[in-house]
Amino acid sequence: MSKWGFLLVRLSKGTKRPLSKINSILEFLVIAHEVNRHGDVGAALKKAINAYQFKHFGLHQLVVIDGARFPEPIWQVLPPYSFEHYLDKEYYRVDPTMLHLETAQAPFSWETAYQVINSDSPNYSQVKMLRAEAISWGLVSGFCLPVFRREGLVANLWIASDLKIDLSPFELTLFSAMAHVAYHCHIKFGGASKPRIPRATGKNNMLLSEREQSILTRLAEGMTSIEIGRSIGISNHTVDWYVNGLQEKLGARNRQNLIASAFRIGLIS
Repeated sequence: MSKWGFLLVRLSKGTKRPLSKINSILEFLVIAHEVNRHGDVGAALKKAINAYQFKHFGLHQLVVIDGARFPEPIWQVLPPYSFEHYLDKEYYRVDPTMLHLETAQAPFSWETAYQVINSDSPNYSQVKMLRAEAISWGLVSGFCLPVFRREGLVANLWIASDLKIDLSPFELTLFSAMAHVAYHCHIKFGGASKPRIPRATGKNNMLLSEREQSILTRLAEGMTSIEIGRSIGISNHTVDWYVNGLQEKLGARNRQNLIASAFRIGLIS
């Protein structure tokens, strides 16, 4: 039996915490070391988080781009188009929870990150808009669980609900362990396999967002990332993120191959 299995037995005998919820995390910590597929880890992570009534979550790898930490999704469950909107608005540059990760050494609540924000804070109006939109999506209350490795901060697991949910220090420790184990599994499996689509797939069956279609069309017209960003009002770094995602969807090696594949299956003409 693993160390998490022993802990599960001990807790079931003596703790006063809701065991069904705590067990869901401990079960994940056991299962994560037994499964052999990237997708199985994501499914187990979702199940454990949902047991605590957190409807939305995201495990994001953090990459520094142009002085800001950019969240690259590993696994996430979000309201439709909310993450694309978050990127389009470049909220990650002003998001108090993202900025608080810079100095945080332990899990923290969203409320903690927002406590330092007032009308005199830089980008206050943008932060206020971000908060209002998050609430409208049902992202009312949540926690961030930073993931550290030898090289420093590498990822963040955030969990959110439309209700205020309190977690004990012990539960936060368990969630933090779950975040670290999930990220370790992601690295172990080399990330999710790149999705492929059949060459015969038609445009009407291809799941591209309006933003992805817009960027793909402009790429085919020979525009650079900077030119595309200027034409649709986002940064060239965000354009690059979308292009990388499109390359993964179509299994393309580079931008030229992406455009050729898009023509071949009828996404552009």
